[in-house]
Amino acid sequence: MYFTVPILTPTRGKDTALSEWAGVGGPKMLVQAGIGTDIDARGKQIGIQKTTAWWELFGEGVQGGRHPMNLAVNPGDQLWVYIGSNANHNGNNGYDGFLIEDLTTGTSQTAYYYDPKGFSDAQTAECIVERPVINGSSALLANFGHMTITGCGAYTNGQTQYAMAPIGNFPNGQINMVGQGAILASTSPLRNGADFDVTWKGTGNGT
Repeated sequence: MYFTVPILTPTRGKDTALSEWAGVGGPKMLVQAGIGTDIDARGKQIGIQKTTAWWELFGEGVQGGRHPMNLAVNPGDQLWVYIGSNANHNGNNGYDGFLIEDLTTGTSQTAYYYDPKGFSDAQTAECIVERPVINGSSALLANFGHMTITGCGAYTNGQTQYAMAPIGNFPNGQINMVGQGAILASTSPLRNGADFDVTWKGTGNGT
C-alpha cells in the first residue's frame, strides 16, 4: 500500500498516536508492517526520526511485539509498505518478508522472519489506519485529518512478484473505527479497486 505520512494536529492536554500498516493473515496469525506516529499535548510530533517503521506478528507460538526497522521518515514523505508471508516456499524454507520504502527520500528497510509457526494463512489482506495499542491499552487517536491510501492489493499464486491484484478483486469490507459508541475515523468506498480515503473524526475520549 502507498500513503503519505500525515502532519498531525495536537489535541490540547492529550498525548495521541496513529498507526498505518498493511497486513496479511487470518484467525490464527497476522503478519504486518507499517509505521507509528505520536504527537504530545504541546504539539510536538515525536517518534518520527528513527525506528518508527516496524514489523510484527500476532498469533500462537510466535514471539509477539513490534520489531523496529531503522528507517527515518518525516511528515509529508510518501511510503510504500509490502509484506510477504511464506514467501518462496519450498518444503519448510518459507519466510515472512517485510519492506517499507520511503519514496520521497529513496531509502528503505527490509526484514525477514523464519519460523514454520509464523506463517499467515493468507485468509485476509488489510490496509489499515488506526490508533495503536500501547502498554495494553488503545491510545487516543491522533488528528491526522484526511489520508488517502492507494495501491491496496494482494498477491496470489500465479501472479508475477509484486504484481498484486487490487483488493477490490476479492470479497472485501469497509471498516470505520469506533470507540465509546462514536466514529473515530471513517473510511470511504474503494476507488479503482485499490484506493480509499480515511477521515479523522475524534480521539476516542469524547473530543
